[in-house]
Order: sequence, then C-alpha cells, then structure tokens
Amino acid sequence: MNQVTKSLELTTRQLQSERDNHEITKQTLKVQMDEALAAKQTEVTELRRRGSTQELETETLRSALVAKEAEVAQLKQAVVAASVQVKTLQATVTDHISSVTKVKEENIFLVRLAYFMFGGIYRREF
Repeated sequence: MNQVTKSLELTTRQLQSERDNHEITKQTLKVQMDEALAAKQTEVTELRRRGSTQELETETLRSALVAKEAEVAQLKQAVVAASVQVKTLQATVTDHISSVTKVKEENIFLVRLAYFMFGGIYRREF
C-alpha cells in the first residue's frame, strides 16, 4: 500500500502541478487579454478624439468657405458696379470729345468766316 500511496501522491502532485501551470497560463492569458483590451480601448478613444478634431476642422473650413464665397459675391458685385461706372465714364468722355470736336469745328468755321468776311485781314492757314 505504501507504493500505491506514493503513486497516488505522485499523481496528485503532478495533477496539482498541471493545475498550477494551467492556472498560471490562465492568469497570463487574462493579463494579455486585459492589456489587449486596454490597448484597443485606447486606440478607439484616440480615433474618436481624431474624429472629433477632424469634424471641428471640417466645420471651421466650411465656415471659412462660406465667408470666402460671400467675399467673392461682394467682389463680383463690385466688378459689376465698376463696369457700369466705366461704361458711364466712357460715354461721358465720348460726349466731351464730341463736344470738343464740335467746338473746334465751330471755331474753325468762325475763323474761316471771319477771314472771308474781313477779306483776309487775319492770315491763318489751316
């Protein structure tokens, strides 16, 4: 019986050793799983933070775009107004040139008329 007891004790120790090894393996796997979970949670948190930052940047860019589009619209209106002013000024200049030309022609006519009327007192050549 001594042999049987020793054999049982040896088997019991082996089973306890295997159980201890199994427990160590189980604890190691649990720690690794906890670390992996924590890493994934950190990664998810970082991705959420980046997403929020990108959403904020996108909104900022959208606001800037709206402001720039408003500036462009104002500039287009200013260009149209300036174009109208240029056309008005061109018409005014054309009228003035026409008036100046008319006055010059009248002066030439009057000078010639005076020349013919007064018989060449004033000798001017045109």
